[in-house]
Amino acid sequence: MKNISELTVILKASLGWSKPRTELLFHLLCVLFAVRTVNLKTIANAILSSATEDSRYWQLQRFFALFELSYQRLGRFLLRLFF
Repeated sequence: MKNISELTVILKASLGWSKPRTELLFHLLCVLFAVRTVNLKTIANAILSSATEDSRYWQLQRFFALFELSYQRLGRFLLRLFF
């Protein structure tokens, strides 16, 4: 559990996003390794949450509709993750 907290802290510090957006990205990354697909319905179904599958699906749609990631922030994240 400690590594999970550390990763979310690194994501938040590196990307500068809000806590809910950072946590969604964290869950998305974890689920992608498990389901091995980019189908949002499948991903929404695999995310463990008290929200309904439809709510998780809409959350993922909003996340990608408003998705903006700078390469500078991505680089900062990767550096903090590995060094």
